[in-house]
Amino acid sequence: MEQLSLFREPDNFRHKPPTVVMSKDFLLGWKERIYSYQQTVKSNPPSRQISLFAEVDHFDPEQIDPFELLFQPLEFYSACDLSESNCLYFLVDLANPILLYIGETKQNPKKRWLNHDCQDYIANYLDLHYRYKLSTNLRLGFWWDTPKERQARQNIEQLLIGKWRAPFNKQCWDIYGQPFKKLPKISC
Repeated sequence: MEQLSLFREPDNFRHKPPTVVMSKDFLLGWKERIYSYQQTVKSNPPSRQISLFAEVDHFDPEQIDPFELLFQPLEFYSACDLSESNCLYFLVDLANPILLYIGETKQNPKKRWLNHDCQDYIANYLDLHYRYKLSTNLRLGFWWDTPKERQARQNIEQLLIGKWRAPFNKQCWDIYGQPFKKLPKISC
């Protein structure tokens, strides 16, 4: 039989399971795995058979190097003209450098980005780096020369995710895990 209390215990004082925070060593190892793989992809482009009579594929994903794009701050929408809409976008931590996320949109990138699930991953990623006093330099790169047809853009996006294995993309969670979605935001 449970003993009754005269005073009601506030909800925030109830016992909570302990929060598990990724260790600094695990974080550094996680980033090193991503960096090593992506550098291998970057330094070993696939060989291609060129035909003198074939048309050049204008939307060839092999021609897109996310690390060579012009980067914008995460608050890009206050710094640039967004009159164009169809694009692929790439979230990169230039401090390493590692490609964290690849996405596509047909809408204004500002609208897409402000309501993006990736915002939680970014916040947790930045919080953990701050906790361990590790530097970050998150930037977005845009590739505007994309097909207008959504299916064609999504096909290119999928090929690039498979090629670069960006860890914030759900297609790569079985490779790198999902540490920043499950990690609650760290408070001081």
